[in-house]
Amino acid sequence: MKLNSRVLIMSAMVLLCVLLLPHMEAEAAEIVDSGACGANLTWTLDDEGTLTISGEGEMEDYGYAASPWTGNSSITAVMIGSGVTKIGRQAFRDCSGLTGVLTIPDGVTNIGAFAFCNCRNLTGVEIGDGLVSIGEWAFVDCSSLTGFDVSTGNSEFCSDSGVLFNKNKTELIQYPAGKPETEYVIPDSVTRIGSQAFWYCTGLKGTMEIPDSVTSIGDNAFWACGMKGVLRIPESVKSIGENAFYYCSSLTEIDVSPENTNDCRAAGVPTH
Repeated sequence: MKLNSRVLIMSAMVLLCVLLLPHMEAEAAEIVDSGACGANLTWTLDDEGTLTISGEGEMEDYGYAASPWTGNSSITAVMIGSGVTKIGRQAFRDCSGLTGVLTIPDGVTNIGAFAFCNCRNLTGVEIGDGLVSIGEWAFVDCSSLTGFDVSTGNSEFCSDSGVLFNKNKTELIQYPAGKPETEYVIPDSVTRIGSQAFWYCTGLKGTMEIPDSVTSIGDNAFWACGMKGVLRIPESVKSIGENAFYYCSSLTEIDVSPENTNDCRAAGVPTH
């Protein structure tokens, strides 16, 4: 009797699977667009907003000729295949629908300039072992970005509390614009604050100290940053890039150390 009951239950389960299978297949994501994005790379976009890059090798660089996805707000996720070695210049610029955490696989060695610029709903970036180069403006204007997470096996970059640095933390490359903290202490190991490092970090509402270890501040480094009060430029700073402190409307003064004999009072000092 027990055997017959088990047979009946198993038969019912098999029948249920057979009945549900067509519906499951019907609900699978459907490819709505596709194309090539490199000599040996292809892409597909499904009706759920997932863009998948497949194949091996480098992605094309894009400039005045926009990538196939520039400004496409229907893209909500990007899946980069393990064979991809380069993410092209301006590849995903202005993809405002891209949300959640972006994973850069171990095979990617280069991210081109402006690659993810203005992806305003991207919240995190995970960087694999292989990345050795990130172009300027790659993650600028990602206003919801709360942190970078770099693999400990990466030889060129590291992250600390979500902030992106070079491996030995002598260059602060990118402070995430969506990071919720209102104050930040720049580590004493930093000798260079990179170009666009604190671009539009309006959430930083407190004062900021530039440590005596810093020798250079890149172009647009603090553009429209929310820091307030007096910002002291120490004696150690030898160069300040163009527009480094533009539109920092909450700063009341930029105080260049009297011991600083380098001409740091010109480029970058205007606050409005």
